[in-house]
Amino acid sequence: MRRLLPEPADDIAVADAYGSTLGRRPDRPWVGLCMVASIDGSTVVGGNSAALSSPTDTAVLSQLRAIADVIVVGAGTVRDEGYGPPRKSGQRIGVVTRSGDVDLSSELFTSGAGFLITTSTHQAAIAACTAGRAST
Repeated sequence: MRRLLPEPADDIAVADAYGSTLGRRPDRPWVGLCMVASIDGSTVVGGNSAALSSPTDTAVLSQLRAIADVIVVGAGTVRDEGYGPPRKSGQRIGVVTRSGDVDLSSELFTSGAGFLITTSTHQAAIAACTAGRAST
């Protein structure tokens, strides 16, 4: 792996590049983003994002997830890749959804680690959806 900033360096380990607090400040929250996409903008190949990733990409993602308090992921990814609870104790996973088409009986949600993220426009549909699932 090669680092460009703050000082260029060749052949550095992922843990050395991403093992620090990455700009975290004690006086305010911070947000990091890590995703992979193909040159045409696709985020999956054959229904899975792993096919777009190299071993270094995977190591970076794992390292960033290890230091995160919350991971945000799309509902389609949760469904397609079978997300369960995170490995890190106390870590949460926010699932972005427009339709509410998520399995609230999955271990991700029954463990208490998963929560839904949506817009106010879609909250009523999701409330109806989750209420229906809660009663079955």
